[in-house]
Amino acid sequence: MIAYGYSFQAPFVSYSVINQHSDLVHTSPITIPRSIFMHDFAATEKYTLFLDFPITLDVGRAIAGGPAVEFEPQYGSRIGIMPRYGCDEDVRWFDVETGVVIHTANAWDDGDEVVLQASRSNTADIAGAGTSEGNNLQESQGRLYEWRINLVTGDVSERALSGTPCDFTRINDDYACHKTRYVYASVFNTERAFTFDGVMKYDNESGVTSECLYGLNRHGGEAVFAPKIGSVSEDDGYLVCFIHDEAENQSECQIIDAQDITAGPVATINMPFRVPYGFHAGWVGA
Repeated sequence: MIAYGYSFQAPFVSYSVINQHSDLVHTSPITIPRSIFMHDFAATEKYTLFLDFPITLDVGRAIAGGPAVEFEPQYGSRIGIMPRYGCDEDVRWFDVETGVVIHTANAWDDGDEVVLQASRSNTADIAGAGTSEGNNLQESQGRLYEWRINLVTGDVSERALSGTPCDFTRINDDYACHKTRYVYASVFNTERAFTFDGVMKYDNESGVTSECLYGLNRHGGEAVFAPKIGSVSEDDGYLVCFIHDEAENQSECQIIDAQDITAGPVATINMPFRVPYGFHAGWVGA
């Protein structure tokens, strides 16, 4: 297992590797210029990736009445790549287009290149989450995005993969750190901040985005991939998500066939209690 942490104090980021016996076998500080909200990172078979994007953390700012977390684009964005058991001085930093990444989907090695896919937005309104409107809302909602970083030439190419506003990017976790064909994500409501109206599936081979929307007044959280028992392909499984119907005040668990998400849920389980909107989800087979 690999892990990282970030703090208000220099060097601001720490990195650890834990073996299959739960022993800490490697640790290193990762030096960055300032305290940031590094909510996620990524890994390939060979490398670990750190995201130095300009969402800053500042206790003094909060004490003075300002936001503890703020988007400060003047600091720019960069991606750090380090060998799995590397140290601070081994990190290579690559400048990328300034923006915001909260959640990554996956990363993998591709010849001389390292590939990263994540939900990326142009800006962030952290302090006003839930109240953003208009153009600012559109700019702060992520879209699926890809970076290709060539470790030999130092070149970086980046592009948007899908125009669908989304976050909570997920894959079939059995394929983590390897090249994946499919990415799943929660689809944003484009008129109401931090509200998700459905789930999407992006196909890296065809470039096609397909969606399953939950319906009027129905919103959900993160959809997690649950592989079928004896699954034989990457998308041979289900997307599982909690949904809440605000008109009926009814929560349910929806199970969607990942190979055909446009068909809607194959099963719906009404919950006997209200399931609050949350953030992340996980799946553990019985």
